[in-house]
Amino acid sequence: MNALKLFLASMSILVLSGCEKKEPAATHKGKVSKEKKTESKKKSKKVAQNDPWGEQFLLGEDYDAANELALLEDDLALDSLTSENFFGDDSLAFNESESSVEDEIDALVALWENEEDELDVTLDPVHFDFNKKTVSTSDKTTLKQNVETAKLAVEQGKNITVEAYCDQTGPASYNLALSQKRAQTIVDEMVKSGVDSEHLAAIGRGQENQIASSNSTDKAQMIKELAPNRRAEFLVS
Repeated sequence: MNALKLFLASMSILVLSGCEKKEPAATHKGKVSKEKKTESKKKSKKVAQNDPWGEQFLLGEDYDAANELALLEDDLALDSLTSENFFGDDSLAFNESESSVEDEIDALVALWENEEDELDVTLDPVHFDFNKKTVSTSDKTTLKQNVETAKLAVEQGKNITVEAYCDQTGPASYNLALSQKRAQTIVDEMVKSGVDSEHLAAIGRGQENQIASSNSTDKAQMIKELAPNRRAEFLVS
């Protein structure tokens, strides 16, 4: 017990000794800080007296107001020159270049549209009544559509050849003449509707290129079965 009391008494002495050493250090630190503050105030006061507006204090001792003004004027002149070039000749050159590009685009679009318009033109065959040069009633609508298509084809510079045929009944010479009349009937109808005759041609093929046949002994039935041969076809070139 006496040993414990002795130990606690020793520790208390050590703690008190440490506190006594720290207090002078804090006091010394406080004195240094106060001296620095006083010195800083003196310097600030001196600068304020020499430069009442604070400019020299902010910009430094080497600041030259006249030189800075001259540099500023040079910068303004350079900005003005740059602006004139940007909105002047260079701008015109840019506009001309832009216009040239637009012209090229327009030309390409026009070429593309022309190529689209100049697609293959197809006219459907039309058929004729037996032993006549008139178009059958069932194909009159097809003939009208062909006439309108022919107009567009001729406008594109194309030529149309009408080739007409007969069936195999009757003399070949007769059918050749009849087929020519049939082809000419179609051409006349086109010219009448406004198609340029310079782009049209009529050719009679007679009994050539038969696409239907008949073994019927009945005349009416045979004429019906051979109807596909009595036709006109259109060649576009």
